Amino acid sequence: MRRGNPHLIGAAVLVSCLTLAAQAAAQQGSGIAGVVRDDSGAVLPGVTVEAASPALIEKTRSAITDGAGQYKIVNLLPGTYAVTFTLPGFTVFHRDGIELTTNFTAQVNADLKVGALEESVTVSGASPLVDVQSAQVSQQVTRPVLDAIPTGRSVQAIGKVLPGITTSGGERGGVDVGGTAGFQSVTLNSHGSRGDNVYQIDGMTVQSGIGNGTAAQYYNDGQFEEYTYTTSAIPAEVAYGGVRIQMTSKEGGNAFHGYGLAQIEPWQTSNFTTDLEKAGLRVPDGVMELWDTQVSLGGPIKKDRLWFFTVHRYNGGNFLVGNSFYRDQAVCDQFGTDAERAHGCQGVDDNYELSNVARLTWQATKNHKIAGFYSKENKQRGHRELAAGVSPESSTPQDMRLSYSAALKWQAPLTNKLLWDAGVSQYFLNYTFTYLPGAAAYQNLGYQDLTLSTRWGARPGGLFHRNNYKRYYSASLAYVTGSHALKGGVQYNHAVEDSYYNVDPWHMVAQFRAGAASSVLVDNTPVFNKPGHDESGLFFQDSWTLKRLTINPGIRYDWFHPWVAEQTAPASPWLPERHFAAIDDMLSFKNWSPRFGVIYNLLGNGKTALKANVGKYVAIMGNGQADLYNPLGVLTDQRTWRDINGDLFPQYNEVGPSTLSNFGTRAPRFQDPNVEREKQMEVSAAVQHQLLPRMSVTAGYYHRMFYDLAQTVNTLVNVNTDYTPVQIPDPRGGGQTITVYNLNPAKLGRTNLVDTTSKTNRLYWDGIDLSAMGRFGEGGRLYGGASFGGSSQDLCDVVDPNFTGSLATPVWGRQYCKQSAPWRPLYKFGGSMPLPLGTQVSGTLSSFPGNSESVTYGVTRAIYPALVQTSITVPLDDPSSPDRYLPRINQLDLRFAKKIQLAGSRRLMLQFDMFNAFNSNPVLAAVTTFGPTVYRPNTIMQGRLLQIGSQIYF
Repeated sequence: MRRGNPHLIGAAVLVSCLTLAAQAAAQQGSGIAGVVRDDSGAVLPGVTVEAASPALIEKTRSAITDGAGQYKIVNLLPGTYAVTFTLPGFTVFHRDGIELTTNFTAQVNADLKVGALEESVTVSGASPLVDVQSAQVSQQVTRPVLDAIPTGRSVQAIGKVLPGITTSGGERGGVDVGGTAGFQSVTLNSHGSRGDNVYQIDGMTVQSGIGNGTAAQYYNDGQFEEYTYTTSAIPAEVAYGGVRIQMTSKEGGNAFHGYGLAQIEPWQTSNFTTDLEKAGLRVPDGVMELWDTQVSLGGPIKKDRLWFFTVHRYNGGNFLVGNSFYRDQAVCDQFGTDAERAHGCQGVDDNYELSNVARLTWQATKNHKIAGFYSKENKQRGHRELAAGVSPESSTPQDMRLSYSAALKWQAPLTNKLLWDAGVSQYFLNYTFTYLPGAAAYQNLGYQDLTLSTRWGARPGGLFHRNNYKRYYSASLAYVTGSHALKGGVQYNHAVEDSYYNVDPWHMVAQFRAGAASSVLVDNTPVFNKPGHDESGLFFQDSWTLKRLTINPGIRYDWFHPWVAEQTAPASPWLPERHFAAIDDMLSFKNWSPRFGVIYNLLGNGKTALKANVGKYVAIMGNGQADLYNPLGVLTDQRTWRDINGDLFPQYNEVGPSTLSNFGTRAPRFQDPNVEREKQMEVSAAVQHQLLPRMSVTAGYYHRMFYDLAQTVNTLVNVNTDYTPVQIPDPRGGGQTITVYNLNPAKLGRTNLVDTTSKTNRLYWDGIDLSAMGRFGEGGRLYGGASFGGSSQDLCDVVDPNFTGSLATPVWGRQYCKQSAPWRPLYKFGGSMPLPLGTQVSGTLSSFPGNSESVTYGVTRAIYPALVQTSITVPLDDPSSPDRYLPRINQLDLRFAKKIQLAGSRRLMLQFDMFNAFNSNPVLAAVTTFGPTVYRPNTIMQGRLLQIGSQIYF
């Protein structure tokens, strides 16, 4: 299939939506619905229901009750609403103070009494807390809550304090203490999801196309009024089933308003103990500097017609990295920074982010609003990849000064029943990695010790530069009646990448085991890599209410097509110049994904809902899918190294032959014509109950199954006949042995890789969530929850009997292909409490289970001389029940604040924050490679952090 012009395709998508016979949905998903009766209990058709709020561009939106007395007003923006019910012959009924958040439908019923229209009844009370119209499981965090509780002010740090949500990836174990882990993004997970995050700003997706497509921007927290995290029953407008993050932007208004933030000068207490020192941690992580400043301003350019909003943020931090020291004092003396030399040549991770956002909102007519924003991102890291065991000169500066995102959105309630929504968004991700000056002391060659888990010299990945554009187009309509909210829409995105890799000048990395020369990792750089993909989706979603029962049926169609542009690579010491034509005949994936939810309003008063959901989702994909078949994708080849002259520097004549056929143009890799996209099925059941006027509780069961898992088969090697089991001594002693599978020597280097789909391999997750949330007083809020769950797997359809990959991304062999992990609880609590004299206390408390410490052992020819493979990694204990786990991660963050009312509407809040108030010191990561440093702590939680700050509203 040939690729068309992406701009023309996007325009065609938008135009086609204008002619859709089916209806489509706007993305905010909030609404008000209910039933109107008379004072005898009989339903009333024909009642005019009007919802009014400053959040609406048209100020009011109305509906008429149907024959069953039902009404729905959907696709409302978050805000505070007043609802009015009017019918000739009856008194007017008003309901005030309805608070709507994203993805929440408030149940507002009315009982009208016979009387004149000029008579009215006004009811003010607590906003509904139970959504009886949707099966979605969402958690909202509004701006007042965000400004009250202590967090690192990133979308991931905010999500992590919510019940049922965890993080993976990132740095410092992904544990954020006051923003210390906010300079490298992490992945949000819930209910066993595998990192398939979707980030949306005002309903428009804004994230990159690199890798598997989950990479997010470093969003400016000051841009947003509200965050919503949906973790279950995600509707058909989204293809993926992980965590959906919706960010609602701030807008200007008819009055000028602004905000300022300053958090500076932290103080830190030590949590380093003699026990940690005895375990091998020389020094822990530490905070040298940490700051966050922000200013925003919004207001009218032309009253009632054109508004602006702008926000500027400058934040950063410099951190000492535990167990990271210069390997050679001379290199530190000559090339180390002043901060590094002042701290005994310990590595310093230095970062800052400068973000500027501008937004315009134009009320073109009463019912047509057009809004757009431009967000400029400049993240600078002086030492990315700096970690325990990494000598600072082996890390890399990262420069992201050219990255940006932008979007344009058009919204129009064409009638009270017909709502239009369309937009285009783009994220441009640009960054570079270079060598630090100290790498020159090692002739710009990278070194690794695989047994000691250390690294020095040049960055092993070499020089790198990436440009990635991803543009999204979307358009939708919604048609609403009293009992139906029928939705559907079209989406299209196009991603282009141009990347450069070069492990210059040697094109290899020297590898040691316990100080002895072992192997080299040869690569095929320099590489100019140009993958891309096109993706489109069509969805339909309904919400149909039948008395107390509401069903949410949906269907979605997805099409994904990867491709690679024409590429040329210069010659290297290992390879000649290479040229490859464009590849546009890869298989496209086409999938239908049904969704179905059911909600029962148990008592008919909107206070108790029984919910169930079943949904199918496809795996998220990005340019990494094209890279699988890219002949110029980065390829490494581990070869033996005999250090003949003993200089510990690999010469080309000391390196053994390749173990890969066609090295440099990738091993031949093809797609099975019947290969399928990975999928997941989610099943959930929950009960939600409004326990008190301002408090609700929820209990839910969640099951997730991943199936049609990808599998890469080498058709020239038979997994059953070409491997011989061999027993080698267990390095832990005791006379035990471990099994490795030795390859038939005749099959070494013979590769013909075919990507196919396993129909028997499965991954599962089962668990239970218990949560509660409540409001009290003037601005007081509390939330909390406990999650219990665990994963299991049946991956015994193996392509290699040995364990491959790593414990973080394993490919299990035969021995541990079937596992079931124990259920380990996760606890979250938080909130804010107003106190007398304008004071306030707030905080968050979380308790996470520590990761397993399953140990692996590297088997080489030095251990088993007849080994055919260069090396084999073997788990020494059962990964589902390892010998030991890292300790639980208990974190309490507190804020004490004083509010000061200034002249007019201006107010000031002075705050004192205490992050990790317990001064906990759990080990977050440790060496898990068997050897003299096994179990050595690499990273512990940052010590107690104290910080002062202020917020001003004007």
